[in-house]
Amino acid sequence: MKVLLYLTQLQSTVRPRLEALLSRIASPASCTVYLQVHSDVAKQWNLGRAFQFVRDVYEIVGSSNFKSNFRILTDSLKGMSDSGWMGNVDSLIVDCDPNEFSERFLPADQSASLPPWVTYVKPASLISQFSNLRVTEAKPALDTSWARQEVGLFRHAAIGGTFDHLHVGHEMLLTCAALAASKLTIGVSYGELLYGKFLFGLVEPLDLRVCNINHFLSTIAPDLSFTCVPIADLYGPTLHDETMDCLIVSEETFEGGQMINLKRADKGMTRLELLTIDLLNIGSEVDGQVKISSTLKRVEMLGRLFKIPKSRPTSNPYIIGLTGGIASGKSKICEYLKSWGAHVINCDALGHKAYQPYTTVYNDILSAFDEDIVDADTGQINRQALGAIVFKDENKRQILNRIVWPRIAEMVVEEIRRVGQNNRIVVVEAAVLLEAGWESLVHEVWLTYVPEGEAVKRVMDRTKCTQKEALRRVHASRFSNEDNFGCANVVFCSLWEPETTRAQVDCFKSAQRIFDATFL
Repeated sequence: MKVLLYLTQLQSTVRPRLEALLSRIASPASCTVYLQVHSDVAKQWNLGRAFQFVRDVYEIVGSSNFKSNFRILTDSLKGMSDSGWMGNVDSLIVDCDPNEFSERFLPADQSASLPPWVTYVKPASLISQFSNLRVTEAKPALDTSWARQEVGLFRHAAIGGTFDHLHVGHEMLLTCAALAASKLTIGVSYGELLYGKFLFGLVEPLDLRVCNINHFLSTIAPDLSFTCVPIADLYGPTLHDETMDCLIVSEETFEGGQMINLKRADKGMTRLELLTIDLLNIGSEVDGQVKISSTLKRVEMLGRLFKIPKSRPTSNPYIIGLTGGIASGKSKICEYLKSWGAHVINCDALGHKAYQPYTTVYNDILSAFDEDIVDADTGQINRQALGAIVFKDENKRQILNRIVWPRIAEMVVEEIRRVGQNNRIVVVEAAVLLEAGWESLVHEVWLTYVPEGEAVKRVMDRTKCTQKEALRRVHASRFSNEDNFGCANVVFCSLWEPETTRAQVDCFKSAQRIFDATFL
């Protein structure tokens, strides 16, 4: 369903009236609400006033329980025609009475093209709903030189960001960017620019983020010339495109904008006008500030099935592969799963069995390594001595893996067969699950993750070693979050209190439902 909210009157009471108008609109997720300001009103605005209006509207939308998609149409704000909107919506809400609307805003030949129903909301009735509230006067336009310019004055605006899980904060910035100029370039971060972000592996694919931006801008500004450009560094096309004359930034990215201007000056290029947009003060609290964040969107994905598992041959039991880097919380999550009835296979423990004297693995290791790696007293392979050899020689590490991994995989299959009749769900815990190719043995891959700094801290606490040694051990594990995120069906993060991690593992109950639906 498409609803057009058409504003014909904007005074100092705009915020309470907008809130009242929005309260008249049911907000199912399938509904899209478009807001259009009549051009006779908008033509009085400068760029600062237009930006403030956009921010006010998105603050209202973001701080309410408004679930519908919301779009501010920018053509009328840029002094372009209002025509063409009436026939493209299912319903219309206007902030004036019918006579005033027909006389002032409707050409005679368009009276028959109204949507199936129109709701006229008289301003007086709106304000009466807020008689007990203090009405705040409209905020003055930003007192900067660029804010006093007319809407759409700039030639070529630029804006950059990750634009992950596009939310109202992004939509506000993109709407302002569309108002600033007649041409817009959007730099979309990818590659190593993402690695510093928390839960970077849950960032949406570049193609999806670009698609979401394209769809949004095409809706709010159909006549805008814009392009999305993947960027692998801070600067992107700003250091070689001479036509750019302004850059949209927030308080958080203003310093980056200054760095871009310094680089442009070094290259003899003109300075970009930095148009600073205040972030929305809504959402969840992060570092003492309330804001909307893509990071919070990614946190909400933890413990949820976000990638449909590949189809596997029907088997009993249902098998989950649990993997993750050193000190990422695998053991604790296994404890939770075991307490809820899952059978856990620890591949590290199976590896210890595979190394036992006079087994095939034992004999093959002795044949492959000439170094003194056998304990003279026990006859056992000294795994610490062997590890010191293979972790500094990649070729020898691969030789060892080719000996040990196939046998561990055989032992996993044997144990699954042994316990499968009495256990509905089996969890295979293995740090090397994906590197060894064992994902073919499981129905789903679950990944545990903590940032590298947290992993180093945990290794230091656990082993009482130095930071340098802990970092060496983390790197020696060769577990690549960058590669493995893409293979996971479910991701956990044990960075917070145990209760939070345990709540994430509630998805285990979903796995039980999968088993019930598939095999019972």
